[in-house]
Amino acid sequence: MKRKFRTWDEFMAQDVLNNPENIALYLEASLEEFQYDHDINALMVSVERVAKLQGSLSSLAEKTSISRQNLYKIFGHKVVPRFDTVLKIIEALGFSFAVVPKHTH
Repeated sequence: MKRKFRTWDEFMAQDVLNNPENIALYLEASLEEFQYDHDINALMVSVERVAKLQGSLSSLAEKTSISRQNLYKIFGHKVVPRFDTVLKIIEALGFSFAVVPKHTH
């Protein structure tokens, strides 16, 4: 009997990003990582993964009033999105941006 392997995206969709709470934790962790490494492309990979789980980039374009072409450029790492654009996308996905006190040790 052959074992069927899943892709990383299939695993994430089925086992990790399968409810709003897990998605929020995933996005939060991605944002925290961005604070340390400033890698906007890595952050946008996480946002794109969530966007694709929720539908097409066409539907995201409608919700955000950002053209499909610009979304493809953002997710294809051809342009660096402005902060307000990232917020608009996160809000269209059903989440919000929050600021919390930084933990000091």
